[in-house]
Amino acid sequence: MIACPVCRAPGPAPFLRVNGADYWRCGVCLATVLDPAHRLSAAQERAHYLTHENDPADPRYRAFLSKLADPLLARLKPGAEGLDYGCGPGPALAAMLREAGHAVALYDPFFAPDRAPLARAYDFVAC
Repeated sequence: MIACPVCRAPGPAPFLRVNGADYWRCGVCLATVLDPAHRLSAAQERAHYLTHENDPADPRYRAFLSKLADPLLARLKPGAEGLDYGCGPGPALAAMLREAGHAVALYDPFFAPDRAPLARAYDFVAC
């Protein structure tokens, strides 16, 4: 039995199969996660992310990220503090949220591996 990687509750349940990959859903926090058996190795994951164009100045990338940023910004209180978990090599989402007046800490296992930001609570976590 696996534990939820978000809240550590025991026993996420099978939820969905997409292209042969199984996803589990936590009954406590409702996080949906890929079955560990289908995850990439750390080297494969890093190599995949390095193929992305994550330039914070790229208007097309910012338009793509606005699909996440705009609904999030609509719900945040002024000055909310957050964590961009999985910020990647060019933390464009964090830049957009900072431009809107929010403090944003960064964590990424490959590109911003300092775990200190994980030790505190935030008003929001974007991942």
